[in-house]
Amino acid sequence: TTPDLITDFELFEADRGEIILTSKRKDRVRALVKLKEVQNTYLSIGRFIDPQLVNQIDSIKEQSRAYKNLYEKRKQIEANFYIVFILMSLLILLISILVGLLFADNFINPITNLIKTSNKIKSGNLSVRVPQISSKDEMSLLIKTFNEMTKMLKIQKSELKKQERNAAWLDIAKRIAHEIKNPLTPIQLSAEYLKNKLKNKKDKIYANTIIKKVDVIESMVNEFSNFAKLPKPKFSIIKLNKLCYDLVLFYKKSNNKITFTTKNLNKDLYAKIDELQFSMVISNLIKNSIESITENKNVRFNGKIDLSIYLKKSNIYVKINDNGGGLPRNYQKNKILEPYVTTKKSGTGLGLAIVQKIVHEHNGKFYIDNIKNGTSALIEIPKT
Repeated sequence: TTPDLITDFELFEADRGEIILTSKRKDRVRALVKLKEVQNTYLSIGRFIDPQLVNQIDSIKEQSRAYKNLYEKRKQIEANFYIVFILMSLLILLISILVGLLFADNFINPITNLIKTSNKIKSGNLSVRVPQISSKDEMSLLIKTFNEMTKMLKIQKSELKKQERNAAWLDIAKRIAHEIKNPLTPIQLSAEYLKNKLKNKKDKIYANTIIKKVDVIESMVNEFSNFAKLPKPKFSIIKLNKLCYDLVLFYKKSNNKITFTTKNLNKDLYAKIDELQFSMVISNLIKNSIESITENKNVRFNGKIDLSIYLKKSNIYVKINDNGGGLPRNYQKNKILEPYVTTKKSGTGLGLAIVQKIVHEHNGKFYIDNIKNGTSALIEIPKT
């Protein structure tokens, strides 16, 4: 048989001191080793073996190489796993921190806002509110309740101020009515006596002027007296539509240059009211509309007053609209209903204050505002 040829690579490996097992044939095994004692001399020894044994050796070598490859890959996989695990842990930690900060902000910010708002309220600012949060949990409910409480405090404070002002004005009204009314009667009687005795026409005109002015003063004193001594309402079931109709009819006869229109007064609508006081309310509002129309030259002969009454849910509404030019542009809604505040050239400023007071004592609400070319007054009272 042809002997195995030794390659340069095998010689190079033998020079490095390694024993090379090599053979291109399946029936033998050969070893190559360099002899140290003799220069450039190599010993090659071969031996015949069973080919199956050689195959098994080759198989073992292959499996050994495969095992080494898998072992190396396992190390790489473990390293990759550790890297991925660390990265995932860092990512989860970062997300946890962000979620924690977000949750902390959502929880702490409302409490911070609540404390800031409480301090502002403590200093007297009842207009401030805690910003409402979008969540529907206990904190959202707390903020909503807090804001409602603040709103109620503001309303109660406003009502208390009004009551204090009204109490002060009531005392003033009583004193004015008492001080003016005493000398008023003898002045009027004296003026009437002089009018009857005087023969000169001019003198009679002067006396008549005195009597008219005394009547105006007496009317003002009566308003003071009504405001100061307005009794508690005596409630009874009244046909409200008839009460309004009778008053419209009364003022219509004495103001034929003004067009009066009504709506829903033909339908019976009952309300628990003080008939006398509620008549005073409607009368005051109609008189205000008549005076506004009379003072407004543009609509002097084309004045319109519309009175309507209607039922909505559990409340009765009485609305009076006119085209008398409306309230002044610079009027303040929160002050127009206060005593002695008037927009007329001549007036006590008690008419709307009396209306407001009576309506409130009927557990109702009163609104007044400008509409196109005029004013709209609205009364809201509970249905019986």
